[in-house]
Amino acid sequence: MMKSILPIASLDLATKVRDLGFREPVFAKYRDGVLDEGDSAFEDYNGLKESDVVSAPSLQEIQVWLGRRKRIDVLVYRDVFFDQVGGYFAVVIRRKDGLIRESKRVVSSNLALEAGIKAAVRLLCKKRRRK
Repeated sequence: MMKSILPIASLDLATKVRDLGFREPVFAKYRDGVLDEGDSAFEDYNGLKESDVVSAPSLQEIQVWLGRRKRIDVLVYRDVFFDQVGGYFAVVIRRKDGLIRESKRVVSSNLALEAGIKAAVRLLCKKRRRK
């Protein structure tokens, strides 16, 4: 039994990335809307074609997938100004045209990563609607 120590994407976010083509092996899955890490194997649950099962990737797995498959980088940084450490931000860079989006300031790197991934997903969804 393998439990993830990385933050897992919410069901809503996991469903959105599945709809965008996320087909990567992960350890966890959502079954009927409930996170199931208990008996999961490292598998592509989105590829199973079961309507009640959705892969539950970690935020880092989505970040890597966005960079590798969608050519969108999600970078997290911490604001430092005159030795005063501030909050965390995410920057989303679409490599094909250099479009940059920045998230609002948040209190942790995981929240910044999640905000950046959501911004990247919104960019991809806008692109799909225009086609």
